[in-house]
Amino acid sequence: MRFVDPKNRKKLDAVCDHIFLTDIKFDGDFNYILYRLAKHYLKHGYGNLKNMLAELHEAEQYIRYRILYPYEEKKEQENGDVNRGTVKGIPKIGE
Repeated sequence: MRFVDPKNRKKLDAVCDHIFLTDIKFDGDFNYILYRLAKHYLKHGYGNLKNMLAELHEAEQYIRYRILYPYEEKKEQENGDVNRGTVKGIPKIGE
């Protein structure tokens, strides 16, 4: 991420590496971590929590841009666009 100071990345990578070693699951574990962070920052004021939510939204957008969209493009090239050539001839509901 180009907007993270390279001097801070080593410290942040250490936090991520620790999380990776704990085998976090995306079926609730990650949600719990985010909740704990929010609860911690809520103690420091509404502004901090609001900023955290904005960061989460931006992280979602960045994940879509850098990971999801390229994956979808690759799969579309491999398998074809589901809308091309498949819509014609499909009867409308009620026909």
